[in-house]
Amino acid sequence: MPRRIRKWKSKSTRQVESTMAGPNFFQRLPLEVISEVVSFLDLESASNLRLTSREVAANVASAPAFLAYFHCKTISLVTVVQLRQFGPMTQPGRCGRAVRHLTLISGNSARCAEWETEAIELLRVAMENIMSSGKRGEGSGSGSPPQPLFAITLTKRKQEKSPESKNWENIWNGAAQAFRITAQAFYRSKLPLEALDVFGQPQWCSLDCGVFASTTNNLVTTPSSMHHWQLKRLSLSLSHHVTGDREDENREGLAAGRQHTQTFCDFVGLVCSSLEDLDLRWYKAHRGDTDALTDALREEQLLFDRLGSRQFDFPRLKTCSLRGFFTTGDFLFSFLKHCPALESLMLKEIHLGAGSFRSIFDHAVDTVKYLHFEDLYEDNWKMLYFNAPGKPNFPVGAPRHRPNNITRVGAAEVRSKPVRYSFRTGDIIGSPDYHRWIRRRAAMYGPPSLWNYPLWR
Repeated sequence: MPRRIRKWKSKSTRQVESTMAGPNFFQRLPLEVISEVVSFLDLESASNLRLTSREVAANVASAPAFLAYFHCKTISLVTVVQLRQFGPMTQPGRCGRAVRHLTLISGNSARCAEWETEAIELLRVAMENIMSSGKRGEGSGSGSPPQPLFAITLTKRKQEKSPESKNWENIWNGAAQAFRITAQAFYRSKLPLEALDVFGQPQWCSLDCGVFASTTNNLVTTPSSMHHWQLKRLSLSLSHHVTGDREDENREGLAAGRQHTQTFCDFVGLVCSSLEDLDLRWYKAHRGDTDALTDALREEQLLFDRLGSRQFDFPRLKTCSLRGFFTTGDFLFSFLKHCPALESLMLKEIHLGAGSFRSIFDHAVDTVKYLHFEDLYEDNWKMLYFNAPGKPNFPVGAPRHRPNNITRVGAAEVRSKPVRYSFRTGDIIGSPDYHRWIRRRAAMYGPPSLWNYPLWR
């Protein structure tokens, strides 16, 4: 009978196998090893691993791959309930300290003034907890003590249908409250901010420029309070202020409007040197053709003119989107000339009261790698039709009209030929496309009185 040969194992090998077979194996692993293991697990598996022991749970919770699952958090400001729940989650050892992008959803009215002060304090404490976690290096791994850079997005709840036009001021009041809560909490916590989105994308919503001015006044009057800012991305939608008594000179006079536009320009001037991505949208809250605009409202509508006249330099700006503004060719061209690093340019719903887009288009063709122009106007209301493949937004009387938008991607395509355009030669024909286009414009750029523009029947 052949003799069985036993495979020899060293003493150290037997000790390793014994350790791996024991219940304390994961507890003995260095933090770096556990972090590497967690990087291969999904959230459910990583959560199950935390059940092994308290020591393992603590190590898993500090692994960057595990914390990445908690980088984004959405909180509704319709009530204060979710803020009350969020605060304890940012205490030491809790996953809420990993949040790096906070999205706050505004309500449809400022019904909650009684808890606005409480909301500011709750959010401030949460932000300070998050900032302190970065100072201590929690979840950063050994040898890397980065200070967390934060992103804040303000938006409204999504809607499939247009809200009632008569309710627009309630929506604006809710947006104003959300901005005040966020801005005050951020101002007091001094959290390093990398990206800020203030109602830049949602339909049927914008921020009253008077509220923006009054809320950010502390920042622009004491620039030292912004030393902790590291703002690289800014998306901001502003509108006319919500009017009250139009006979009130303090609210509706020219001085009030100028204070609003000046504060906005001062704010941009404080952050322009670090910006890499800028998205600005103007929302027309009042119809100038039917409402008698006050001096303040007329001044506010010249917001981009005031910005262009300040001639701020944007040395790092690579991506720029301008939407909904009423300005002139000279101011727009001057603004773009101060963006030497610009690579991507989007212009949508821009109305030039004087001048043309010719020099602007030529400048863009010579400098950027991506361009998108859509629904542009000269002499305020003469829509441009681009010499490019495609169809217009809606039918007009004369045949063979070109599209109202043009997109070029890549330096070679952008520089291939000039951007050429013409104007409409026939009358607009009533059609479903035309009515849908009016409603789309009103949703993104106002006025609210056209939100419920009748659909074609």
